[in-house]
Amino acid sequence: MILEHFLGTDICDDFESIETAMKKQNENGNNEFWISIETPFPFMGVLTSRSFAYVHFFDEDGSPGFSALSDGSTVPDSDQPPVFYTNNASEIIEVEDDCILSLDKAIQIVQEFFTTKQMPQCIEWDEL
Repeated sequence: MILEHFLGTDICDDFESIETAMKKQNENGNNEFWISIETPFPFMGVLTSRSFAYVHFFDEDGSPGFSALSDGSTVPDSDQPPVFYTNNASEIIEVEDDCILSLDKAIQIVQEFFTTKQMPQCIEWDEL
């Protein structure tokens, strides 16, 4: 599994290396991961902000993909909501509250993707 991110690229071949890579964040507590396995599709985009994450699954070329939906257990602090960045460490992207997951859940999703090479079933998805 290849994880390209703000801080470089990690090649992961087991659950432990995926977890280690997914916890890498810049000095502001953020990262963006583009995750692929053997082919261009499917792939995932994962944005992290401290202990929170947003997960986007792309199944085929030209498809807007799917956003992972929160299971309701992750409630960001309204005084310090997570801020997610895309493309670089200064381009902010807005994420709906119902799509904010824990970083631990995002890691679980990526680990399932590593195992099945398909859309993970451990979470509900919203087709975009």
